[in-house]
Amino acid sequence: MSGVELAKIAGSSVPDLGRLECSLLYSEELGIDLSAGREGDYFRWFLASLLFGGHIGETIARRTYHAFIRHRLTTPRRILAVGWDFLVNPVMREGGYVRYDFSKSDQILRDCQKLVDEYEGNCGGSTRRRAMRLTSRPDCSRSTASGP
Repeated sequence: MSGVELAKIAGSSVPDLGRLECSLLYSEELGIDLSAGREGDYFRWFLASLLFGGHIGETIARRTYHAFIRHRLTTPRRILAVGWDFLVNPVMREGGYVRYDFSKSDQILRDCQKLVDEYEGNCGGSTRRRAMRLTSRPDCSRSTASGP
């Protein structure tokens, strides 16, 4: 039995590959150009991966990401400067990220501090791959750079 036949029996539909190939990537949807090699884009992608990698819906993660952008929280140092209270309210609340807002704020601050302490606040250049590994260390988050 083919995969298509099994999917029909299971009640799921087979994805339209043509439609998928034409859809935007999360980075494109969020206005992040990773091919440009800019530090700001690398950090915004890192931030998005933390938000989208959590136990929260795609729409809320996207709205919360845009709240960070509206408040100009686009570097680890800026996020650290505003602190936990500001992250929880208004940033996380504006995005609708309320169920896990406390723990997610803790995680973002911890990861930003680690970027500053160990990588001079950078995700780009030769440190980009090391910074992205922050999320796989036992003392940090378990999120990934992919969407939900």
